[in-house]
Amino acid sequence: MKILLILIGGGLLAQTPPLIDLVANPAKPMKPRVFDGVVGGRPPEMPRTDPKLPLEIDLESVQRTPGSPQFSVVSMLLKNAGTEPYLLPVGRDGDAALAPDKHDRHEFWFNLQAEGVRASYLQGQDQVTYASTDLPETFLKIAPRGVVRVRFKVDLKDEVQVVWKGRLREGQKELSVRGVCVDVPYDDSLRRVRHLPFPYAASANELRIPITWDEEATQLPKR
Repeated sequence: MKILLILIGGGLLAQTPPLIDLVANPAKPMKPRVFDGVVGGRPPEMPRTDPKLPLEIDLESVQRTPGSPQFSVVSMLLKNAGTEPYLLPVGRDGDAALAPDKHDRHEFWFNLQAEGVRASYLQGQDQVTYASTDLPETFLKIAPRGVVRVRFKVDLKDEVQVVWKGRLREGQKELSVRGVCVDVPYDDSLRRVRHLPFPYAASANELRIPITWDEEATQLPKR
């Protein structure tokens, strides 16, 4: 019986998905960037057409941070639904991974998308990673059917009360959101992103989050 329990326990531990924790280890702030004359630092528009990433997403939870209701922590599972290993960008140093001399560069966004709200991406730098094939350690290889868990922080209070306020129904108490991943590839020859649409994946499930309105929130917060 003792041997059986050890084997069962070991099997359960082996099935625990690796964790990409952007709450405990977020990306470093990047220097201002210029793409085709436009200063960077804003996440891409959520695409609404193909191409799709070979990822299946399960949005596990969106929870308020204890002692800091301004922020919420998002947890979601990513499964490689393809037949080939998938290289997930996990680097935290964008200045290094996106340098002009690097190749096959990627800026990757873990995000939430509000159902029924156009241009509903979240702003901020707490849910982004970077990678380049010149820096192999900036990728995490996920085997076919392999799963990883990702945790990241979002400022839902500002998003709901400022960015999305005019797009929601008056008196709305809840908002339905999906988990989203967006891969932003860069041209090798130029310091700019490739043309839209970006490859993306969205969760099949959605979660409902409460809305708390603040009538004094009338302007965009300083970033």
